Amino acid sequence: MGRNYIKGQIGDKINALMAAAGFNFRRLLRKMKAEVIFFQIQKILNPKPSLAPKLTLMTYTPSQ
Repeated sequence: MGRNYIKGQIGDKINALMAAAGFNFRRLLRKMKAEVIFFQIQKILNPKPSLAPKLTLMTYTPSQ
């Protein structure tokens, strides 16, 4: 850990807590980056048609 500018035991505890939070945040960002890359590759390899509804021309045919 780097230099702690907060004095005493409370400062040491805060510093340890912030270092742990930073470590976990970096790990979370790495995991999210890997998932985004995975989904982008999946989208490139398996393109699917647009999810937007297709417009169709509806015609009326009278029943006999």
